[in-house]
Amino acid sequence: MWPALNAGANDYVTKPYRAEELQARVQVGVRTVELQRELARRVKELEDAAAREKRLFELLPMCAWCRKIRNDEKLLNDLETFLRNPA
Repeated sequence: MWPALNAGANDYVTKPYRAEELQARVQVGVRTVELQRELARRVKELEDAAAREKRLFELLPMCAWCRKIRNDEKLLNDLETFLRNPA
């Protein structure tokens, strides 16, 4: 029914157009682009934070929350157990 929308357009304006409607639709498009950019920025921040967390996990063998030590097999052991048998 609407070839432009079926082809991938997000919106359209019919002729004769009203200037107010055109301006409103352009503002919606601008807001959409701004939101997409902000979302992409936040996704990048989360990806960077996850990468930092992964690097820290690889560097620090002890969990600060549960106080368990990660062994060479990446398993968490109680601190007391690790100190008795660190290998």
